[in-house]
Amino acid sequence: MKNIKLKMKSFLAVLLIALGVAVILPTQTYAFWPFDFLNKAGTTGTQTKFPEMIQKMIDKFKLNPGEVQKVMEETQTEKQQEMKTKREARLEEAVKAGIITEEQKTALLNKETEWQQKQQQLMQERQQWMEQSGIDFQKLAPYWRGFDLRGFGGGGRGMWK
Repeated sequence: MKNIKLKMKSFLAVLLIALGVAVILPTQTYAFWPFDFLNKAGTTGTQTKFPEMIQKMIDKFKLNPGEVQKVMEETQTEKQQEMKTKREARLEEAVKAGIITEEQKTALLNKETEWQQKQQQLMQERQQWMEQSGIDFQKLAPYWRGFDLRGFGGGGRGMWK
Protein backbone atom coordinates (compact mmCIF):
# COMPACT_ATOMS: atom_id res chain seq x y z
CA MET A 1 0.00 0.00 0.00
CA LYS A 2 2.86 2.39 0.84
CA ASN A 3 4.48 1.58 -2.51
CA ILE A 4 1.29 2.54 -4.36
CA LYS A 5 1.03 5.82 -2.41
CA LEU A 6 4.66 6.60 -3.19
CA LYS A 7 4.15 5.89 -6.90
CA MET A 8 0.99 8.01 -6.90
CA LYS A 9 2.80 10.86 -5.18
CA SER A 10 5.63 10.62 -7.72
CA PHE A 11 3.15 10.56 -10.60
CA LEU A 12 1.34 13.60 -9.22
CA ALA A 13 4.62 15.43 -8.74
CA VAL A 14 5.53 14.80 -12.38
CA LEU A 15 2.05 15.87 -13.46
CA LEU A 16 2.31 19.03 -11.38
CA ILE A 17 5.66 19.90 -12.88
CA ALA A 18 4.48 19.21 -16.42
CA LEU A 19 1.43 21.38 -15.85
CA GLY A 20 3.57 24.12 -14.37
CA VAL A 21 5.91 23.99 -17.32
CA ALA A 22 3.00 24.18 -19.76
CA VAL A 23 1.62 27.24 -17.98
CA ILE A 24 4.84 29.05 -17.26
CA LEU A 25 7.37 28.35 -19.99
CA PRO A 26 7.73 31.01 -22.64
CA THR A 27 6.11 30.49 -25.99
CA GLN A 28 7.45 33.47 -27.88
CA THR A 29 10.55 34.43 -25.93
CA TYR A 30 13.45 32.16 -25.34
CA ALA A 31 16.07 33.26 -22.86
CA PHE A 32 14.12 34.72 -20.00
CA TRP A 33 11.29 33.78 -17.72
CA PRO A 34 8.41 36.00 -18.88
CA PHE A 35 6.18 35.26 -15.92
CA ASP A 36 8.35 35.99 -12.95
CA PHE A 37 6.45 33.73 -10.58
CA LEU A 38 9.64 32.66 -8.92
CA ASN A 39 11.19 35.12 -6.55
CA LYS A 40 14.72 35.04 -7.91
CA ALA A 41 16.08 37.80 -5.70
CA GLY A 42 17.43 36.40 -2.46
CA THR A 43 16.16 32.86 -2.68
CA THR A 44 17.82 31.95 0.61
CA GLY A 45 15.32 32.42 3.39
CA THR A 46 12.69 33.70 0.97
CA GLN A 47 9.62 31.68 0.13
CA THR A 48 9.13 30.94 -3.54
CA LYS A 49 6.02 32.41 -5.16
CA PHE A 50 4.15 29.98 -7.38
CA PRO A 51 0.97 30.42 -9.39
CA GLU A 52 -2.05 29.66 -7.25
CA MET A 53 -2.85 26.36 -9.01
CA ILE A 54 0.68 25.02 -8.54
CA GLN A 55 0.81 26.19 -4.91
CA LYS A 56 -2.44 24.33 -4.21
CA MET A 57 -0.97 21.15 -5.69
CA ILE A 58 2.21 21.58 -3.64
CA ASP A 59 0.11 21.98 -0.50
CA LYS A 60 -2.30 19.14 -1.26
CA PHE A 61 0.35 16.58 -2.16
CA LYS A 62 2.88 17.85 0.39
CA LEU A 63 5.59 18.45 -2.18
CA ASN A 64 8.83 20.25 -1.41
CA PRO A 65 8.56 23.76 -2.98
CA GLY A 66 12.34 23.91 -3.39
CA GLU A 67 12.34 20.70 -5.40
CA VAL A 68 9.41 21.90 -7.51
CA GLN A 69 11.24 25.16 -8.21
CA LYS A 70 14.44 23.29 -9.10
CA VAL A 71 12.66 20.97 -11.53
CA MET A 72 10.82 23.90 -13.14
CA GLU A 73 14.07 25.81 -13.61
CA GLU A 74 15.83 22.72 -15.03
CA THR A 75 12.93 22.16 -17.41
CA GLN A 76 13.01 25.80 -18.45
CA THR A 77 16.72 25.56 -19.23
CA GLU A 78 16.21 22.37 -21.25
CA LYS A 79 13.31 23.93 -23.18
CA GLN A 80 15.34 27.07 -23.92
CA GLN A 81 18.20 24.96 -25.26
CA GLU A 82 15.81 22.92 -27.39
CA MET A 83 14.28 26.09 -28.86
CA LYS A 84 17.73 27.56 -29.50
CA THR A 85 18.78 24.41 -31.36
CA LYS A 86 15.62 24.54 -33.48
CA ARG A 87 16.18 28.25 -34.30
CA GLU A 88 19.76 27.55 -35.33
CA ALA A 89 18.61 24.66 -37.55
CA ARG A 90 16.00 26.87 -39.24
CA LEU A 91 18.60 29.58 -39.82
CA GLU A 92 20.95 26.97 -41.26
CA GLU A 93 18.18 26.02 -43.69
CA ALA A 94 17.90 29.70 -44.65
CA VAL A 95 21.64 29.76 -45.32
CA LYS A 96 21.39 26.64 -47.52
CA ALA A 97 18.44 28.18 -49.37
CA GLY A 98 20.51 31.30 -50.07
CA ILE A 99 18.22 33.61 -48.10
CA ILE A 100 20.99 34.70 -45.72
CA THR A 101 24.73 34.19 -45.50
CA GLU A 102 26.58 32.31 -42.77
CA GLU A 103 27.81 35.69 -41.48
CA GLN A 104 24.24 37.03 -41.34
CA LYS A 105 23.14 33.92 -39.46
CA THR A 106 25.90 34.45 -36.91
CA ALA A 107 25.00 38.13 -36.62
CA LEU A 108 21.35 37.25 -36.01
CA LEU A 109 22.19 34.73 -33.30
CA ASN A 110 24.61 37.14 -31.61
CA LYS A 111 22.07 39.98 -31.67
CA GLU A 112 19.37 37.72 -30.28
CA THR A 113 21.65 36.76 -27.39
CA GLU A 114 22.40 40.44 -26.75
CA TRP A 115 18.68 41.34 -26.70
CA GLN A 116 17.91 38.48 -24.35
CA GLN A 117 20.64 39.58 -21.94
CA LYS A 118 19.31 43.13 -21.99
CA GLN A 119 15.80 41.84 -21.31
CA GLN A 120 17.03 39.79 -18.36
CA GLN A 121 18.82 42.84 -16.97
CA LEU A 122 15.68 44.95 -17.37
CA MET A 123 13.60 42.33 -15.58
CA GLN A 124 16.11 42.24 -12.69
CA GLU A 125 16.06 46.05 -12.45
CA ARG A 126 12.25 46.03 -12.47
CA GLN A 127 12.12 43.41 -9.71
CA GLN A 128 14.65 45.34 -7.64
CA TRP A 129 12.69 48.58 -8.03
CA MET A 130 9.44 46.83 -7.09
CA GLU A 131 11.04 45.45 -3.93
CA GLN A 132 12.45 48.87 -2.96
CA SER A 133 9.37 50.94 -3.84
CA GLY A 134 7.36 50.20 -0.72
CA ILE A 135 4.30 49.53 -2.90
CA ASP A 136 2.24 46.43 -2.17
CA PHE A 137 1.81 45.16 -5.74
CA GLN A 138 -0.42 42.29 -4.60
CA LYS A 139 -2.98 44.83 -3.39
CA LEU A 140 -2.41 47.25 -6.28
CA ALA A 141 -2.80 44.76 -9.13
CA PRO A 142 -6.64 44.67 -9.25
CA TYR A 143 -6.73 48.48 -9.53
CA TRP A 144 -4.10 48.87 -12.22
CA ARG A 145 -5.08 47.12 -15.43
CA GLY A 146 -2.11 46.00 -17.52
CA PHE A 147 0.00 45.46 -14.43
CA ASP A 148 0.67 42.26 -12.61
CA LEU A 149 3.43 40.76 -10.53
CA ARG A 150 5.62 40.49 -13.62
CA GLY A 151 5.75 44.26 -13.81
CA PHE A 152 4.47 46.91 -16.15
CA GLY A 153 2.94 46.12 -19.50
CA GLY A 154 1.40 42.78 -18.63
CA GLY A 155 -1.16 43.61 -21.30
CA GLY A 156 -4.01 42.32 -19.18
CA ARG A 157 -2.99 38.71 -19.88
CA GLY A 158 -1.57 38.06 -16.47
CA MET A 159 -3.05 36.85 -13.24
CA TRP A 160 -5.10 40.02 -12.70
CA LYS A 161 -7.33 40.32 -15.79
